[in-house]
Amino acid sequence: MIYKYFEECKKLIVLITLLGMLIGMLFFITKDTPPTLVLKKKKINIEYGQTYYANFKGLVDTTGMSKEEICYLKKNVSITDNLQNEDQKSYPAVGKYKIFIKYNNKLSTIQIICKDTLAPVLAFPIPDADETGATFFLWLLIILLLMMKSHKNIPLA
Repeated sequence: MIYKYFEECKKLIVLITLLGMLIGMLFFITKDTPPTLVLKKKKINIEYGQTYYANFKGLVDTTGMSKEEICYLKKNVSITDNLQNEDQKSYPAVGKYKIFIKYNNKLSTIQIICKDTLAPVLAFPIPDADETGATFFLWLLIILLLMMKSHKNIPLA
């Protein structure tokens, strides 16, 4: 009888040991998987005249990641772009560009579209001190008329 009880306990111990090893292997396999790269956007629109720098913080979504995962991503992500700034300017010319993000031998791209959608702002010259009072009065009148015309409630005479 003791021998039978010992045999049953032996089978139970072996079963528990195998189950523990299986759980440990699953934990070990899933723990060491590198974090997944998630991009914030697939397309970025910028205004002409706006300076743009492709950086990790602006491109990669790190929501819900630990500090270790973020550090791992920062070390293993390579970011390059084909942005071409205008001559002697710090912003890109109007056109389409791409940002290339390489991680774990996979290449992701983000499209950048630079558009000129803002209307130009007209600046009226300030008259010099040597100009006549009539020229100054004329400029002042033009400015006042334009300001009055921009308000819908004030009718022009």
